[in-house]
Amino acid sequence: MIVAYNKEYVGDVLLVQLTTEDVLAVEVERVGDVVLIKEKTTGEVKGFNLFNASKYMEINVNGNVEVTEELVEKIKAALKENGVELSFDVDFSPKFVVGYVEEKEKHPNADKLSVCKVNVGREVLQIVCGAPNVDAGQKVVLRKLER
Repeated sequence: MIVAYNKEYVGDVLLVQLTTEDVLAVEVERVGDVVLIKEKTTGEVKGFNLFNASKYMEINVNGNVEVTEELVEKIKAALKENGVELSFDVDFSPKFVVGYVEEKEKHPNADKLSVCKVNVGREVLQIVCGAPNVDAGQKVVLRKLER
């Protein structure tokens, strides 16, 4: 989710992008202070504009707005107040984590790869790694990919 606001140049409008996918054919629907931006062929909502945004929340920035749980709740409340039924989830889990390399073994089918077991707190991940400087007993930074 990307949220932007610039009262001086755009007006009192919160711009919300729900996906980074391209919209091939745009269809818009206005419901109260909300304009839904949809993919015309599927009807899927790709984003929306919330007009009179300061009526629903206090925004003190120009440009990208930090997406917090509090902001998401205020946005959902504003949508509901306008009679818009739109369900969306925002992932607030960390994307980079520190892990502990518990084990490192040579990959059975590749000369320059290793198979590592990395403890990231809630789970132990099996990671195929090509870095020659990683070894058991080290802490490493990982980027967790969405599944």
